[in-house]
Amino acid sequence: MGGPKAYGGKTPISAHQHMMISEELYDIRSQLLSAAIKEAGIDDELRKEWLAADATFKRALVKKSRDECSTSYPTQSILDFPKPL
Repeated sequence: MGGPKAYGGKTPISAHQHMMISEELYDIRSQLLSAAIKEAGIDDELRKEWLAADATFKRALVKKSRDECSTSYPTQSILDFPKPL
């Protein structure tokens, strides 16, 4: 959406390893992202393209239980979010 194509941050797996992201939470986030892109007035074709690219990270983010989470350092806690409304 106009930014550079290079990314120098953490990989999705390492950036989210301490977060318990359920399938349901991921789906709600995708719906919110879609609505935000629409609200910003982005062309529908580009919105679909963005969401398709975003969906490629799903397998790296979604976990079935807290047991799949890990921390990067001793004081980092596992983030577990309550069931979304």
